[in-house]
Amino acid sequence: GYFGWWSSSAESARFNNDYFASLLFKGWRPDTALFGNPSKNQWIRSDARGDAVDLNAHAEMMLDTDMCLAYTRNTQPLHARGGQCCAWIEGDFGSTNLFDSSVIADFCGSPLGAGQGRGRGACCTNNVNGRIGNDCDRRGNNGNDPPRGAAFEAVQKFADNELAFLHAFAEAWFVGTTVGYRRSLSFLRPPALTPSATSDCAALRTQPECVAAGCLWSAEAGPPASVPGFGAPLLDTGAQCSNGVIVSWGTLWGEVADNELAF
Repeated sequence: GYFGWWSSSAESARFNNDYFASLLFKGWRPDTALFGNPSKNQWIRSDARGDAVDLNAHAEMMLDTDMCLAYTRNTQPLHARGGQCCAWIEGDFGSTNLFDSSVIADFCGSPLGAGQGRGRGACCTNNVNGRIGNDCDRRGNNGNDPPRGAAFEAVQKFADNELAFLHAFAEAWFVGTTVGYRRSLSFLRPPALTPSATSDCAALRTQPECVAAGCLWSAEAGPPASVPGFGAPLLDTGAQCSNGVIVSWGTLWGEVADNELAF
């Protein structure tokens, strides 16, 4: 197999958009012939954090099938087996042309402030040939042009906006789990037939008043509670009483457009 995780140790325990942020805001280089096998090649961090002690214990990696979403090798398919190069984006390009700088908490190993440029010296320091010509994409890595991977626009959108990723995931999950079952599936806990138009559902605190107001009660959501047998608090930011079906990250099912639910 391969070696490593697609996110940091902290982010690996969360369902969020860190995967897409990692593709763009970290430097990457090939790690070839993994475990002595020339057929096993992957990407590891090439930036200033690449040799950090915690990364030795929790290595971060990408595969060709990840990197090709955002990058090319000078417009050609990008492969780790193709030799040493560094995949990265200019700091100024990342902060002023595409992203709100507050989104980029970690850029190639250190914080990135508004208008603060960082280049190859920060993103390609870890065992990468220092010549600019060794960028994986001489235009998309080192200049005002964006990387030209087939799904770069989606990677950019999801890295910049976690809610956009969560909504897209909800749509994809619905499509993937209903294939072959057109109109034959139903919610385990269906939404209220007539959601309240006059009550503030999220403000209601008990199940009886929630149901009486025509809202939906979710026993899994709500304020911190004691977990029997464990003694640790159960943290959940979702509202117990709502106007729709809540999926695990707090997005209302009703926010998915009707035409995307009509199969």
